[in-house]
Amino acid sequence: MAKNKTIKASKASRNIYILFCVVGAICFLVGAYFLIDFLMTSPNYEEIPATISRIERHTDPHGDVSYDVYVSYTYKGEQYTSIPLNAYDSSMDVGDEITIQVNRSDPYDIRSKHVSVLLFSIFLGLGTFVCGVTTFLLVRYARKNRASLLIRKKGTPVACIVTAVRPDPSYLVNGRMVNNILTCTPAQDPAQNFQSPPYPAKYFVSPGSSITVYVMQEGAREYYVDLASLKAAPLPNGRMPAPAPAPEPAPAPEPAPQENCAPLMPPIDRE
Repeated sequence: MAKNKTIKASKASRNIYILFCVVGAICFLVGAYFLIDFLMTSPNYEEIPATISRIERHTDPHGDVSYDVYVSYTYKGEQYTSIPLNAYDSSMDVGDEITIQVNRSDPYDIRSKHVSVLLFSIFLGLGTFVCGVTTFLLVRYARKNRASLLIRKKGTPVACIVTAVRPDPSYLVNGRMVNNILTCTPAQDPAQNFQSPPYPAKYFVSPGSSITVYVMQEGAREYYVDLASLKAAPLPNGRMPAPAPAPEPAPAPEPAPQENCAPLMPPIDRE
């Protein structure tokens, strides 16, 4: 395992909580805007009965369906026919009598009190619920982190061995698990197991690697797996690094060239 990169716990859950909290806050603000607008403009409107004269159904090229509601009513002795309401409820039907609000200074400006109240109630309720739940989860996440820091500060370090690494199914990106969780056991007590928090799967951790776990008491369930004591190089898609190719054998040395030498002949005696 390469030792040039420190592994850190994944913060995906915290980021998701923050995202949902922001979405909830936006919903709440939209609902508050509708509520304030409704309360501020209500003195300018007067409630009167009206009859739904027709409902037109429209379908766009994407298959989305919308409805236009037209109502007829009498205001100050004058008849108004097929005036667009700019509001729709699934309970509406042609011929139904509903209560509308008509602008005193502009009788063609009408709105449905029921739909207006329903609109800001949905946004306010949804925003409050989402913000409340995500705030609770963020507080619990922060407390868990503080508890982990306390355990690391006051706990007893225990040398452990990584026994298994598995994907974390609780967080998916495009249908793919992007985090891993490792299991380790103390070197002196293989029957005890510790699980790490999720960490990015791009880091390769092989079973048998050493890691430090801080434990508050012997055999206690409060512990902190120190991922920083493991170091690994970031790998694409969390895959194992490819083995290095075997070195090619060195070419055999060529034999030294031999000179063609004639054998030495003994001198001939000519006497």
